[in-house]
Amino acid sequence: MTSAVMRALRRSRWRALADRSHRGMSTRGRPSRPSGREDDPRRRVMSFLNPWFLIGTLSLVIPVIVHLVRRERARRMPFPSLLFLRQIPQKSVRRRRLRHLLLLALRCLALLLLVLAFARPFIPQAAETDARERGRNLVILLDTSYSMQYGDRFDRARREARSVIASAHPKDRIAVMTFSQGYELRRPLSEHHELVLSDLDEIRPTIRATDYGQALRGAESVLADAEEGENVIVLISDFQASGWDRARDPFPLNGRLIPIDVARDESTNLACTDIGLSPVVYAPKYEETLLAKITNFGDRRQSTRVRLWLNGHLVGERRLELEARASRAVEFGGFALLEGSNRGIVEIDDDALSVDNRFFFVIEKVDPLAVLDLESMRGESFYLEQALAVSRNNPYALTVKPAGRASAVDLERANIVILNDVPQMSRTMISRLTRWVKRGGGLLIAPGRRVTAKTFNRAFANLAPARLEERVGPNRTFELLAQFDARHPIFAPFSGPRSGNFSQVRFYGHIRATAKETATVLARLAGGDPLLLEQSLGRGRVILFTSSLDTSWNDLPLSPMYVPLVHQLLRRLHPMDVRGWYSLGEAIRIPGATPQTPVPVDTPSERRLRPGDGLSPDGTVFTAREQGFYRLRTGDGERYIAVNVDVRESNLQKLNVEELVTAFGGSSRGPRERREATSSLSLAEERPKGRTLGWPLLVAAIILFIVEGVWAKWLRDGASVSEASIPKAKPHSAILSRTM
Repeated sequence: MTSAVMRALRRSRWRALADRSHRGMSTRGRPSRPSGREDDPRRRVMSFLNPWFLIGTLSLVIPVIVHLVRRERARRMPFPSLLFLRQIPQKSVRRRRLRHLLLLALRCLALLLLVLAFARPFIPQAAETDARERGRNLVILLDTSYSMQYGDRFDRARREARSVIASAHPKDRIAVMTFSQGYELRRPLSEHHELVLSDLDEIRPTIRATDYGQALRGAESVLADAEEGENVIVLISDFQASGWDRARDPFPLNGRLIPIDVARDESTNLACTDIGLSPVVYAPKYEETLLAKITNFGDRRQSTRVRLWLNGHLVGERRLELEARASRAVEFGGFALLEGSNRGIVEIDDDALSVDNRFFFVIEKVDPLAVLDLESMRGESFYLEQALAVSRNNPYALTVKPAGRASAVDLERANIVILNDVPQMSRTMISRLTRWVKRGGGLLIAPGRRVTAKTFNRAFANLAPARLEERVGPNRTFELLAQFDARHPIFAPFSGPRSGNFSQVRFYGHIRATAKETATVLARLAGGDPLLLEQSLGRGRVILFTSSLDTSWNDLPLSPMYVPLVHQLLRRLHPMDVRGWYSLGEAIRIPGATPQTPVPVDTPSERRLRPGDGLSPDGTVFTAREQGFYRLRTGDGERYIAVNVDVRESNLQKLNVEELVTAFGGSSRGPRERREATSSLSLAEERPKGRTLGWPLLVAAIILFIVEGVWAKWLRDGASVSEASIPKAKPHSAILSRTM
């Protein structure tokens, strides 16, 4: 019987494979033998949800064995003694035969019904059969973010995708999409499942973060052009909480969402998440403190070593102990720098997710900016000199000269020029100054008590951003700063709480000004007069401050706001577009690149960037797609740009999968349908619609077992009664006495 059952299972399996291959050949356009019964969508054939339980039919041999092995008990006869009996050996062979055949058949039938009940037979509905013949539109979304590199998550995700494809109906149309921060369609909807399976072998995890909203939008775009049929989206991911923006993402899906989670319950990860440093250094040695932030995203205490590499050399190492869900800053400092770009890496020990164990940064060692301060009298730039000499890493090299002694050579060497209370200049110098600004220079004008509106307007009419009017003050009364543009780069650092207060600064005198149409007013006094104005001129910029830079007209130099304001003004006039690092996916402007003079850029993998490969058509901007150092080959030498992964992906904390499915369930779905979609972890576990015969068979089996028990008891009781009706033999002692 065992061999018969195995042969039946083998025949049904090969029949299913032959049917699948037959349908696959017909879908690919190969000739197939027509059959009206196969193509009839209304044909309903009984199937089993758990066919492997049919192996339980082997238990049918148990009643047969019981009926063969069970022997009839011999009747006991009372006998006084065996002393006068002689033992005569006798050989006998008894053939066993089945008895109570009806009871045996009843027991086998009950066991068979029980096995069939557990195999869960069902008859599909005509509508479902028709839907299966049409096939479904199935989109597999495979997560390739860098958190999938943790342990064997990606290998498990690929196995789950193969399992989904293998369990699909031959007429299902399957598409494969990979996603991280964006999405990529690897295979459009296709009935060629073997091609879809081959695509999975070529997919690798990336170093990008996760965005579930973008992925589901991509799946929607694929299903929008699909054929008629049920739409199913299978989302295979580790379901990180950082990949879902609850306020932006939810929208109704045009299909059923089935999540498959490949993450373990427990995960540990250490990562270098941030670095605090000065990206530009003007001294030969880094005197400030470099802070490396190390975060433990796991649930238990961990230890690691933190190493600092600079230009390929190890310059420092620290030992660190971190509590669960905690962060600490490790300090480095006092290391020498080379001229130009210095490549730095903060590195920790490898763990299960190594892509975030290295943080790349760049420190630019450059010469200080040359600032030429032209004054009318000696000592007027005292406070200005003090403000530009407060830092050890001083970005400005200040040169103070009388306005009448400035030469063309001084002007060409300067990056920034300050006219501090200068009443007049020669026409030749003003012409040179105008050309110098248009080539990219930065000019700060602060007319003081020695400047008259008439001479100023005549000399700087083509250079200043405003026309000066009459002088106001100095008086015993004062005005306060009433408003400023907090969004402007000059005042942006002062817009936050506890970041600065200009309300205490008093202005006793100023010069009224009327702004030009090309100028922008950045700050005004309480009376409405402009205090700070800005104008672009060619490639350069001019800023007009209508009060003084010393204490003659205000007490700003005595305020704690003076030093940061002066630095912000100079930084605006000559911006240093240098960042220590960028994140993947950012658009980075190439320093010094123009459409006429492009700058060659090499990726961390030593590939030259081309248009269409992340480089803009004009060659001035590129998108960071690799982790590490991008090399720029400029006329002054090589310069580097550091790119790091998005550290939000390093946090492996999981989101609520049921909440995600509910949010994208759409208004047309009820709570029950959404719960069913959430509980289905694979297509193989979907419950088909049809008439299920499991419960009726189980009830029938229970009834037969009850009947069998009653019948067997009745047979035993009948055997006992017949045994009791046989007369007892007389004792042998009575027989002996009667004969004597």
